[in-house]
Amino acid sequence: MKRRSYGPGSASRTTAPLTARQLEVLALYVQVGAKEAALRLRVSESTIHTTLHAARRRTGWSLEQMIYHGTSQGWLVVPDGTAA
Repeated sequence: MKRRSYGPGSASRTTAPLTARQLEVLALYVQVGAKEAALRLRVSESTIHTTLHAARRRTGWSLEQMIYHGTSQGWLVVPDGTAA
């Protein structure tokens, strides 16, 4: 069975190519935006942006591509009724 490459590292189709924290930040960012995500996680807004930048470097994808791949492949779950 062929593995799908996600950039610098590789993972199976259903495994997230991101760390648990990057996934947490990405999901919260999609749900409520950077400012509210920072408040909820008790970090600065720049930390949110830094974490998302690291995720983009790790995958080689834009933010929009990460959201698309994550939701379509099942490793990014965003509650209904949110902007995506």
